[in-house]
Amino acid sequence: LRTCIHLGVPVDVQAAESPVPLKPFCAADVRDDVELATSHSHTLKNVANELRAACERGSGRVVIALGHRAVGCGEEILQLAERVGAPVLTRLDAKGVVDESHPLVFGVVGVHGKSGLEKATQVIESAQLIISIGSHDDTLLLCNRAGLQIRPMIKFEPDAMCLQINARYRALYDVVGNIKYMLSRLLEELAPKSGTDSMQISLMESWSRELAYSGMDVSAPPDAATLHLATPNAQAARLEMSEESKQLWKSIREGKWRAAQNRESGGRFLCTSNVSSSFCHPATVMEEMSSRMGANDVLCVDVGDVTLWASLSASLTKGQRTLSSERLGTMGYGLCAGIVASLVRGRTGRALVVTGDGGIQMTINELGTAKQIFEESDEEHSLIIVLLDNSVLGRVAFGFEGAMGCDLGSSPDFVMLAKAYGGQGRMVSSCDQLEGAMDEAFKSKGIFMLHVKTDPDLKADMATFQDTSITMMNSG
Repeated sequence: LRTCIHLGVPVDVQAAESPVPLKPFCAADVRDDVELATSHSHTLKNVANELRAACERGSGRVVIALGHRAVGCGEEILQLAERVGAPVLTRLDAKGVVDESHPLVFGVVGVHGKSGLEKATQVIESAQLIISIGSHDDTLLLCNRAGLQIRPMIKFEPDAMCLQINARYRALYDVVGNIKYMLSRLLEELAPKSGTDSMQISLMESWSRELAYSGMDVSAPPDAATLHLATPNAQAARLEMSEESKQLWKSIREGKWRAAQNRESGGRFLCTSNVSSSFCHPATVMEEMSSRMGANDVLCVDVGDVTLWASLSASLTKGQRTLSSERLGTMGYGLCAGIVASLVRGRTGRALVVTGDGGIQMTINELGTAKQIFEESDEEHSLIIVLLDNSVLGRVAFGFEGAMGCDLGSSPDFVMLAKAYGGQGRMVSSCDQLEGAMDEAFKSKGIFMLHVKTDPDLKADMATFQDTSITMMNSG
């Protein structure tokens, strides 16, 4: 397993000249040199058999889940989604891997343990098979509330070590190797072929029979043919899919993807404050920002309510990268990630930091680092900070009843702070000021602080599961 180590290098070794020329290093490039991508043809044929069986039966409900190790495979993933009629869900760090304007892309899942918007929740609840591609955690898609795996998966990973991350879950097949190449080979296997090859046994159906017999998952058996294997209690308790879910999958199978998606509008989260008209809606801010982002720009998301707003409302359509501290939940991460991203991209792209008035103050001193590095650099850098200021630690205040100490009070003048570090900035308090301020930010070089006042009573949230797979014990 991967773990953290401390490597002590003697001072004289540190100071010595390198005996070999320095070379740029990229782990992804190294993988390309050492992988034997052709050694998995039998596995790909079996995976194709599973997916072909689901498609030909006309009742297969397949969901594709993406993690950050799927970067660079967006085109192949969408081709696979269209071929098998599978909605695509992404983790936050995989946001931008696929074009989020595609109607089969149902958004981000897993932020703060949430399942996404309503459509994403419906496809997860009714899914029969999960295709996990480079994802670090598929618990939300595979398991019920008790943490028991109730859905099978097929896993794609770039190397064998990555398989250990989800080793606690059972996979029908593990596909290891260059993900882009493996998906291309799978698409070739799924292409229409002449002849009448006999259908092999499907492990997905065997999985369904096993669950049905156990009686644990009362809604998993996909067909009447497997339901008769269930215990009497499971047969009595089995719940049918809702009519809405049935119609959703029917539209997906028939290729009516836009009708199936029926995308929720950015105004799904309504302002309830009496003074909300004097603030900007965070969804509008994310939409304005997304529409201006270039293909080489990097979205750096901080921790808090801003994490949900970026997940829900930012739409990346050009293969942009997203950086987040989703697993550690480190407030202040966004600015530090943005400084690094702006240095890496240089004049070829920008770093967009989405942060809150709480998170930014954890590491705002690092603007001094940005100022120093930018001034000493021979090329231009662009660091745009989109600061959503609602004067409250929203994730704590909204997430825990009776939470105290969440009111941040009046914020400092963040624009003046940015100017003190050699940057520029604008403060925006209403949506009619937003377009001009966003244009100014995207034309700027160096540090730009876009300080946006938002409604303190406006809560970002995601849909929740209605788990019927197991009866949870009342702990009293």
